[in-house]
Amino acid sequence: MHITNAFYKENGNEIQMKMLGTGKKLFVILDKLVKNKSINSYTLVMFDEPEEGMHPEWQLEFIEKLFKINVSFALTTHSPYIIQSLIYYAKKNMTETVYYTVEYFRDLGYAESKKEIKPLNIIKDLTNPILKVRGF
Repeated sequence: MHITNAFYKENGNEIQMKMLGTGKKLFVILDKLVKNKSINSYTLVMFDEPEEGMHPEWQLEFIEKLFKINVSFALTTHSPYIIQSLIYYAKKNMTETVYYTVEYFRDLGYAESKKEIKPLNIIKDLTNPILKVRGF
């Protein structure tokens, strides 16, 4: 989608898409795709680190929106907020959710993915760096 000259309306005002932050653009584009019926329950939507440019509260709202519009989606993330909200909404909606982690072996030059049985382990891994900094 080319958004250089695109506009959207908010509170009766037209705003150029190029003036929006990355996070807001993602919400607006998703809304437009739903409104135009370009995506539906048979669509697989993919996101690469959707948390970029989003306040943690928006990250939670974004995942809630994905469950509300009823599309299949795959995403990559480094955000414990995204993982926590995935766990919450998957359980609330009784939706089958599969979590994978990727471990990069720098010395060997390859990455390996594995299915994560306990998604809370992902949150633990994502929050480990802050625990090291704070001396916990």
